[in-house]
Amino acid sequence: MGGGWITTTGETGTVRIAKQNDEWLVEKPSTDGAVKCVFHGEFELPADDTAQTLEIQVEKFMQATGQGPDYLFAAPIGGPRWRRSGGCLRRVCW
Repeated sequence: MGGGWITTTGETGTVRIAKQNDEWLVEKPSTDGAVKCVFHGEFELPADDTAQTLEIQVEKFMQATGQGPDYLFAAPIGGPRWRRSGGCLRRVCW
C-alpha cells in the first residue's frame, strides 16, 4: 500500500498531486499504486495540469479491492495555499 501517514484519518502533512485524465493523483509521498484525491472544503483547484503541493488533513483513506486505485479524502489546511511544484508551502519544500 505505501504512503504512510496518508492512510490514517486525522493525520496532517504535505502532498504533491498531479492531474491525470481529469483526476488528481498523489505523487508524493510515494505509494505502491495509484491514489486518487478527493478534496473537501472551500477552495479551487487550478485548471491546468501542473503538479501542485499542498498541506492537507486526511479525512478518510479507502484501499482498493482488486485492480482499482486507492482513494484519499482530504481537506486542505489553511485554505487555497497553492504553490507550483518545486515551490514551498508553509515552510515545507520539495
